[in-house]
Amino acid sequence: MQNRTIRGSCRLMASTVLIVCVGFSSIFAQHRERIPYKGNLEVGLQPVERYHYPGQPIEMKVILRNPEPKFMTVAESLFDPSLLSVLSEDGEPLESVDATMEVRPAEAPPAEIFPRRNVQRIYRVSDRFPGITKLGRYTVVWDHPDIDARSASIRIIQTYDPEREYIGEFHTSMGEFSVEFFASVAPKNVKNFIDLANSDFYDRMQFHMIIPGILIQAGDPKGDGMGYPGYRVPPEFSRVRHLKGTLSMWHHPTTVDSGSQFFIGLSSQSQFDGNYTVIGQVIKGIEVVEAIGKIPTTEDRGRRPFRPLEAVTIEDIIIRER
Repeated sequence: MQNRTIRGSCRLMASTVLIVCVGFSSIFAQHRERIPYKGNLEVGLQPVERYHYPGQPIEMKVILRNPEPKFMTVAESLFDPSLLSVLSEDGEPLESVDATMEVRPAEAPPAEIFPRRNVQRIYRVSDRFPGITKLGRYTVVWDHPDIDARSASIRIIQTYDPEREYIGEFHTSMGEFSVEFFASVAPKNVKNFIDLANSDFYDRMQFHMIIPGILIQAGDPKGDGMGYPGYRVPPEFSRVRHLKGTLSMWHHPTTVDSGSQFFIGLSSQSQFDGNYTVIGQVIKGIEVVEAIGKIPTTEDRGRRPFRPLEAVTIEDIIIRER
């Protein structure tokens, strides 16, 4: 009786496995149906590094994505490095040299892309366009005869030297003030702030929060207090006190990592000491900071408390050696 039960269970398991296998085979066969890349393929360009300094190799990532639920056949021509070109800031093509462009990975391109997956190649565009390593803005273009052209911007900024001392000149709609940076106290956060400033990240941003007598805050690309540059920077807490005119990096209450938002103190605030990363101190134009701090706000109410009722804009931040 027991043996018959076991044999019955085995037959049931076998039939179940067979059904499952047939089901998977059917699904796999459905996905193995191929579709052409024309009209379906999504192409994106993305610089490999966030910031580029003069003379450094410049690499661009080309991402080919199949958004469909079926396999997509792709042509080898889609991976040809000659599809890439570089334009200067005024739209003029950069001169190319007769050189082999390094490509990673170097193996042969795939013949198909899995459903809802992507493949990518990294091209060292500076091999063929050495002019892109000079200070300035450039546009890298990927142009295939069967697909609309794609492009991505690259900015070559002034090299940050951790051994040098820097001053930031803040030009605002209400005047100017200058800050000295504490690179020895917070080297990673100071470098990040200076790189952002040199890349014009802060240009035309507004001070989105003003708490009277306490601080003024800016550096949010969204303008609602929740924006960041697309990455986080670890905190570098120190014993440097938060005084009037102290420049610190803001972090969201749920994380200690910073990004691009910063605040400047309107008075000493001991509760911030050791909890926020201090990166500098106002050394000139504190009266401008004070004037910004007196702009009327929504006060402590609503979903966006202490939002300025008058726009105060950062025109630009100029970084100079001290």
